[in-house]
Amino acid sequence: MTPPAEPGHIIALFTCMKRTRLFFFIALLTINCSLPTPVTAEVLYYLANFQTSEWTLSRSKIQCKLAHAIPGYGTATFFHSAGKDLSFQLVTYHPSERSEVAYLDAIPPSWNHRNFTRPVSSPTRMATHQPFSLQRTETLRLLYELEKGLQPTFTQTDAAEGTEPLYVGLSAIRFRTAYRYFQDCIASLLPFGFDDINFSLVHFETAKEELSEPAQKRLQQIAEYSLADRKVKKIVVHGHADWVGKETYNQTLSEKRSTEVVNYLIRQGIPKSMIQFESFGEKVPAETNRTEAGRQKNRRVKINVIRDDSADSLQPR
Repeated sequence: MTPPAEPGHIIALFTCMKRTRLFFFIALLTINCSLPTPVTAEVLYYLANFQTSEWTLSRSKIQCKLAHAIPGYGTATFFHSAGKDLSFQLVTYHPSERSEVAYLDAIPPSWNHRNFTRPVSSPTRMATHQPFSLQRTETLRLLYELEKGLQPTFTQTDAAEGTEPLYVGLSAIRFRTAYRYFQDCIASLLPFGFDDINFSLVHFETAKEELSEPAQKRLQQIAEYSLADRKVKKIVVHGHADWVGKETYNQTLSEKRSTEVVNYLIRQGIPKSMIQFESFGEKVPAETNRTEAGRQKNRRVKINVIRDDSADSLQPR
């Protein structure tokens, strides 16, 4: 039996057909939509209401994040990082070992009386002790449904365990404006990411230390990314030579090559304190020195970009 409504509140009963099952949602609403969520009436439904629904954008040249707080449950976040695909992650404030089948469907919000639902992704197992993630295709579908004003809802249920369903909804309130800024952020991301520049080789002509145009372009990318990502803490530069000429000459030549790379990075704005360099002459060949192809690969400077993953990459240096 439904309990009587408290003063100033109404009871709204609405239904939603999900595949072949009929779920009944009971939502306790205030007239001014100020009642906090979740509402408990046999099932748990976590959803931001009109007053609490916010979409927050964090942006830099290497990452865009669009986050949505779900009161009482956790946070839903869309990510797009430089050089990587769009993705989505749902994280709860209260992780547990509960692992159940999860459905993701788009349904109309409570004020829209259309009675329909459509699946956003295939059913999958969802464990609350770890973030739930979606890849690019499903993430794009999720964004599409939110932009249309629908309410994507995760349903966790495990009939075999006899547990009550758990519903987690994403509110479309205030989404569209934030999404426009998110799209602008994505358009301004660097066209390359950390995986593209964290290990680089630049090569040299015989007995030369001058940087070629491709080498300069690569160093520009390394500098631009390193200045944009606060996680980058160090750039390690190692200079090498082939075995043509005397050993002492090749040692000096490898030092000149390292210095040329270091000075170029500094001219691009990299602090000298971030750079660690060493030269090895002909002592550490990458390939055999008995062939021209091998010697060409040995005339090199290796650059490693080192990150501290505990830092916040969205904060500029």
